[in-house]
Amino acid sequence: MPASAGEDYGRPTIRHQSIQSHMTGVALLLAGLLTSNVVLGQPEDLATDKAECENGVTVACFNTGVRYSKGLGVEQDEARALPFFVKACNGGNASGCALAAGRYADGVGTDKDEERATAFYVKACEANYAPSCALAGYRYDFAIGVAPDEVRATKLYAAACVGNVALGCQQLGERYHAGRGGVPRDPVRALDLFIKSCDGDLEIGCYSAARATMAAGREDDLENALFYLKRACELEHQPSCDILEEFKALGHGDWVPQ
Repeated sequence: MPASAGEDYGRPTIRHQSIQSHMTGVALLLAGLLTSNVVLGQPEDLATDKAECENGVTVACFNTGVRYSKGLGVEQDEARALPFFVKACNGGNASGCALAAGRYADGVGTDKDEERATAFYVKACEANYAPSCALAGYRYDFAIGVAPDEVRATKLYAAACVGNVALGCQQLGERYHAGRGGVPRDPVRALDLFIKSCDGDLEIGCYSAARATMAAGREDDLENALFYLKRACELEHQPSCDILEEFKALGHGDWVPQ
């Protein structure tokens, strides 16, 4: 087995570097998806949305925020958009919570405020918006805007995984793989979670599935491990591609899936 195949991905620095870009991607995708399919009607409906928002219609608050954020029928103004997202969130609108969180995290329309960003991601999660659960878990995991709390992070990653967020499943798998964050070490459970994240086309999920399979140390697991490495490589995870090449160099070319 190539030496690099056994590298400890679980080390904190490596884990942080590995998932940081993925969490950024989740946040950007989240922001785009939440506003891409909003049906707002005509620009003159802004007054109606504002009036309904004042009367507690949270979707109207959210729609007004989107209008200001995108400049639809009004001059684009993120600073004016944010209070409407916050008001929508306070009324239980998960999309409003998620977009308010993103703006505090990035300093869009307001000063950057990591503490508020984390709080709004948690509120979005509590309103059953699974991608925000993953983002909130990451923040508790690496103490971004909150004190570190491994157990809370585990619960948030679990909620994300239940909502089929692949990165939530992968991070929950890491906890079962290592036995930390309030859960016991359970390699079988960890592998199941890694496979679920790989099925969601997450390259580090496929890599983690390969790593966990190889860690079992059984020769008959090699074919499965190589399958997951190949999938990770297809998803542009370069370390997996490199490991496959090492297997070929060690004479395992016949085992590497074509």
